[in-house]
Amino acid sequence: MANDGDEVGTDLVVTQVGSVSTRIRGAIRYARTFSFRSGLRAERSETYMSVIVGRTSLSDAVLMVNIGDAAGPADAVRYAQVKDLKAEGFTVTHKPSRRMPEHAGVFGPDPWDREVLKKFDRCFSEYVTGQ
Repeated sequence: MANDGDEVGTDLVVTQVGSVSTRIRGAIRYARTFSFRSGLRAERSETYMSVIVGRTSLSDAVLMVNIGDAAGPADAVRYAQVKDLKAEGFTVTHKPSRRMPEHAGVFGPDPWDREVLKKFDRCFSEYVTGQ
């Protein structure tokens, strides 16, 4: 297990858990919209965005984040290369816990304004949704 605060290697991938919603007009499905947190929650005094170190499958990632829950059609994950996050000015450090030893934090420049949020989102290039 990595030590808290150690930087995550630039050759690694990180996984972020989110959701997907299907918009329905009448009974016809017409769009799938991804929803991933890309900003800090002020009410929790967050200083980083949570990710999982490694390319984690949807079912494993949902189980890690929501213990006892199984991935379903409303769940999604996305992947980013650590080197891409670093190139945009972010730092990715290990933040392991007993429950989730693969947990890491993505720290960005303050404040996490619109431009920083766009940079964060651009680093994620692949999305996987539940079935």
